[in-house]
Amino acid sequence: MASWQETLDEYGIHLEQLRGKILRLVKLFALLFIAGFFLATPAVKWVVAHLDLPGVTIATTSPFQFFDMMMSGAFLFATIGTLPVVGISAYRFLRPALTSGERKIFVRLIPLMVLLFAVGFAYGIGVLSFAVVMIAQVNTSIGIANIWDIGRFVSEI
Repeated sequence: MASWQETLDEYGIHLEQLRGKILRLVKLFALLFIAGFFLATPAVKWVVAHLDLPGVTIATTSPFQFFDMMMSGAFLFATIGTLPVVGISAYRFLRPALTSGERKIFVRLIPLMVLLFAVGFAYGIGVLSFAVVMIAQVNTSIGIANIWDIGRFVSEI
């Protein structure tokens, strides 16, 4: 039976490589998080300006609500930006164990995955923008004032 030191000597190089990859992913996530934090304000302004919601007032209900929304947006931006890198790293890890046929299938499915993500994202935006406008119109038609909470509004989009 191998001792702890022998096992560490044998697999230590692999653990160091794994540590390096994880540190690079953490650094990328942190960088994208910071970028997403500063891009959240222009993104919210753009969404609110392009929804064209007559009779709707979007308001904050606490002093730190917009900051919380910026943090959530930054987390989403960093997650979406980091996931492809995680996928590539996972593929590089699995590639030696795959047969050539499996590798070809995997590489051919990547454009399909990107296309399905884009189509789903576009469909979601279309349906949600229609639903938000319809809800605002129904509320206005029955005499209910539309004062929407910015945090809940953006989190539901």
